Amino acid sequence: MARNVLILERNPIIAQDIQETVLGVLPTAQVKMTEAIEDAVTVLANLEDWAWVVLDCKAEELENPDLKAALADRVRHPVVIHDPIPVDGAEHWIFLEPPFTTTSLENALASTVPE
Repeated sequence: MARNVLILERNPIIAQDIQETVLGVLPTAQVKMTEAIEDAVTVLANLEDWAWVVLDCKAEELENPDLKAALADRVRHPVVIHDPIPVDGAEHWIFLEPPFTTTSLENALASTVPE
């Protein structure tokens, strides 16, 4: 059964690298890519069966109430490419400090492989 994965990344080269890493860990993943928080919220709201969400965004964007609500409803362990910061409701978020490596992303994803 395919699981959905959302990648929010503005740089298309980095987004492609993230997608390749995701597919290396979960080859059956159905990857959705976006560059905007608003689009990410919409995608999260419209699909079920989420494996992961990988976010690369600014600190203030992580405080977006719509994004936080969508993540809380859909994804237990989002992977956030950002220095660890205090975000209300982000107790289960996995922060990867930039610049991240393929191995660090693989490890983050593998630690939360969905059943």
